[in-house]
Amino acid sequence: MTCVDISSTIPNLVSCRGRLASEFNISFGKSPAVAAAMAETADRLYRSDCDLTRPGNILYSAVHLSEPAGKPLIQCRRISVRLSLWEEADDSIKDMKTRRKTILQRIAIQAYDQEGVLTIEDCRRILVCSPRAIKNYISEFRTEGICLPLRGYVHSTGRGQTHKTEIICFYLEGMQLTDIQRRTYHSMEAMTRYIHMFSRIVVCHAKQDMKVRDIATVVRCSSELVEQYLKIYEKYSKEDNERLGLILNPEELDNSMMPFKKKIK
Repeated sequence: MTCVDISSTIPNLVSCRGRLASEFNISFGKSPAVAAAMAETADRLYRSDCDLTRPGNILYSAVHLSEPAGKPLIQCRRISVRLSLWEEADDSIKDMKTRRKTILQRIAIQAYDQEGVLTIEDCRRILVCSPRAIKNYISEFRTEGICLPLRGYVHSTGRGQTHKTEIICFYLEGMQLTDIQRRTYHSMEAMTRYIHMFSRIVVCHAKQDMKVRDIATVVRCSSELVEQYLKIYEKYSKEDNERLGLILNPEELDNSMMPFKKKIK
């Protein structure tokens, strides 16, 4: 199949529409006229959908939600997300710190809703402040019981992660997994994995009287995580907890998780 040079048909190949037309022609073998028409339609639909003409909106390249932890950012798949750096209600917030926190929470959720995750470095660039300031904001949000769906939290990277213990506590308090998912921005697969890990640790401790180091070896996790989970167990074992009964019976726990396993598959 021969491809026709469309430079005469689309003079501005630097523009988005021109690049699209060139791609349709070269990669898919479309004629110059068809390629130009397809590019014009795609460009029109894209612009109407993104609505970037609104004041305060920007298009930002974020890491795709599917990219795992540990993978270098330069090798990660990226996705364009629309972020609102300004909304009319922001003008009523006089304190700049409060305004930055409001914007940080908004753009983190917006990126996540569009299958992207922002890093602390992304937030630093967007909000024009230091990484330490962003980390302080995140700590303050956690103190208030708010989890921001940034890459370090969603993908379990960085130090001082508390999402595993938070999810376990929410589960033992009777919260449904779907509600926990909406609150913590974690997948069903990740949450069920944390709960099963907690169950194995508790069973080793309560039924086999194993020491922390031995449990960590058997379950294949850190001693620090074992100690955190056992503190949670001691806290909730002082009361009549229905979920803790499931935790101590792995077979019943598996049966209760079965509907969510089907969703995961």
